[in-house]
Amino acid sequence: MKPDSSLSRKIRSSSTSQAEQNQDLLVKEQNIYYEIWNSLTPDEQYVLYDLTHDGLVNTRNLPIIHRLYKKGLISDNENTFTAHGDSFISSLDIFNERFSHFIDKLAETENLKKLEEEINATGTWHKYRTPLLITLTGILLFVFITQQQTYGEVIGVLGSIAASLPLILRLMNTFFTNRSANKATAA
Repeated sequence: MKPDSSLSRKIRSSSTSQAEQNQDLLVKEQNIYYEIWNSLTPDEQYVLYDLTHDGLVNTRNLPIIHRLYKKGLISDNENTFTAHGDSFISSLDIFNERFSHFIDKLAETENLKKLEEEINATGTWHKYRTPLLITLTGILLFVFITQQQTYGEVIGVLGSIAASLPLILRLMNTFFTNRSANKATAA
């Protein structure tokens, strides 16, 4: 028995129109995500990027995290969110997995890496790094100049570490290579 050609045409046109509808929905969804993204401040964008990128956020960003939570862009998987406390930090996630993927793709095309560098450049470590290193260098120089015995001991320890470093690296390489090989054979 021959299949009904009008029925097969209807099925094909139905699946084609379904694919077109799905594509239209994806485009609309992307547009909504762009609108949401563009409505955020650079700090809010960075916190969302940070959460998407490694699943962690800095506790110093609590006001921003709280704003994003109120906007519904961050969900609390364990319902432990409090505005003051660190217990919720590990349970936060982006409200929607597709929005998370959108942020990942956006990170490739936009300058989110540049934004991350700018934020890190104004951080606490950046402010205190140079004075701390100068102070530490001064203390070390003072100790080495005034305490010749300490200088000799430190040089001896540094020499031992330098001599044993290739052996340690070789052992670590062997260990991790064996673990990778075992995982590959187990799979």
